[in-house]
Amino acid sequence: MNRHRLAEAVRTRRHFLGYTQGDVAANGGPSTRSLRGIETARLTEFTPAMLAKLDRGLRWPRGTSASLLHGEADSGDSVAPSDAVCGPEIALLAHHPRRELDDAEAARIGRLLLALIEEITSPPAGGRR
Repeated sequence: MNRHRLAEAVRTRRHFLGYTQGDVAANGGPSTRSLRGIETARLTEFTPAMLAKLDRGLRWPRGTSASLLHGEADSGDSVAPSDAVCGPEIALLAHHPRRELDDAEAARIGRLLLALIEEITSPPAGGRR
């Protein structure tokens, strides 16, 4: 069990989304007390229900928290959408932020960012918030 990897991934994902611990809890995640324990790696017991709540609150695919905790996933994979989801232009900019874009690349990135914002701000599946 790698609770330190999970702690780092949860903190990073929460900051990536712009969420407070209260936001994660309000989106169906664990309580703020549990989140503090997870993010500081002080929590040592994890139930499947708690990990499912963590996935829901952080808008991760089902099973991500458990995979991180058990060392089956890379924490970097769980923070932001993959290159396949966000497109090669955004992946390129992540590695070369000062690169100039042509108009077509800029338009594509704009569309992709709008789609990502929609995904992040829309209610999770099942209508729970």
